[in-house]
Amino acid sequence: MNIQKIRSMLHTLLAFCLILGFAAQVSAQRLDRVYARFANPQFDQETRGYTLDVELRSDQENQFLFGMNVRFFYDATKLEFQSFDDFHPGYGTLGASPSARKGTPTSGLQLFDFSAEASFVNSAIQLQDESTPMKLQNTHWKKAFRLNFRIPESVDDHRPFCPSVLWDLKATPGAGSFLAGSDGLVVTLLDRDPASRQVSAPTLVKSEPFNWAYGAVEAMPYGNPKDDNCTPLSQLVSSSNTVIADEKGYALFQNQPNPFAQGTRIEFVLPDAMEAHLVFYDVTGKLLKVLEGDYAKGLNAVNLDRQEWMGQSNVILYQLKTTDHTSGMRKMTLVNQ
Repeated sequence: MNIQKIRSMLHTLLAFCLILGFAAQVSAQRLDRVYARFANPQFDQETRGYTLDVELRSDQENQFLFGMNVRFFYDATKLEFQSFDDFHPGYGTLGASPSARKGTPTSGLQLFDFSAEASFVNSAIQLQDESTPMKLQNTHWKKAFRLNFRIPESVDDHRPFCPSVLWDLKATPGAGSFLAGSDGLVVTLLDRDPASRQVSAPTLVKSEPFNWAYGAVEAMPYGNPKDDNCTPLSQLVSSSNTVIADEKGYALFQNQPNPFAQGTRIEFVLPDAMEAHLVFYDVTGKLLKVLEGDYAKGLNAVNLDRQEWMGQSNVILYQLKTTDHTSGMRKMTLVNQ
C-alpha cells in the first residue's frame, strides 16, 4: 500500500468528521481549544496486552465532550491494535468497531521517521447518553476511553519498550492532518445553548504525541520517535498484581503520568523494609533533590507534586538508591500549561 492509497482511504473515512458535526470552515479564533494526549501505559505480561488512556482537557471551563473523530498512527513493528474500551460513562464507538490499516514498509519512514511501516486507526466515539456528558477541565486531564494493543512476539522484552503513537494532526493548531485533504483528529463539544439547533460545536485541537516529537518544519518526515516514556517489559506489574523485580528484588518504574504538568507518581519495589532515596538530577547531572524515607517490603509509591526545585527544566532524571543498590536512570518530562 503506497502513500497515495493511504490518502485515498483517509479521504473516504472523512465521513466520520461529518457525523460528528465538525464545521471545518469555522474561524479558528472563535473556537474553544481542546488538548488531546495518550497517557498511563500499562502492560499485561500474560497476554502481552499494552494499553494507553486517551485524555483530554480544555482551555475553557464548563465544556462537555460530544464526540471525537479518533485517528492516530503508530509504529506497526511494536504494536498491534486491538480495540477501544473503558469509556467514560455515556460514550461509545460510533459505527463499526475500529480496526487498523497498515501501510507499506517505507510509509513509517516517509511520514514519521519510523524504522518500518506505520499503521493507522480511523474511528469515532460519541456521547450516547446525554444525562452523563464528560466535563472537560482546564486544570487537569480527563480520561475519555482506552486504546488496547498487543505487543508482537518479535519485540525484544529485554530492551526498553518505547512505542510511538501519535494523533493525525500537524503541529500548528488548525493546520489539519498529515495527509492533504483531511482534518485528522477532530473533537466536538456538546452544544448546551438552548437557542441553538446544533447538538455539537467544533473546537481547535492541539495534540501531544506519545514517544514522538514534531519536527521544526511541517514537511515529511513530520518528526521523529523519542524515548520519552519507555518501560522495560521485564520489570512491570501485570494485571494479576505480580511484581516483577530484578535478581536482587529491586525495581524502579516509570513515573505516571509522563509527561506531567502538576503532579506524577513514582513506584518502586524493595526486597525488604528499609530506608531508600529517590534522587533527582537535571540533564547535566546536577543534583536537584533527594527524597528520603523508610519504606515497606514490596511495592511502594511516592506522589510528587510539581515543586520549585524542578525549575524550568523540561526533563528531569531520577534513580533509586539504597545502601546496597543504585538503579539505572529514568527520565520524566514536565510540560507547561
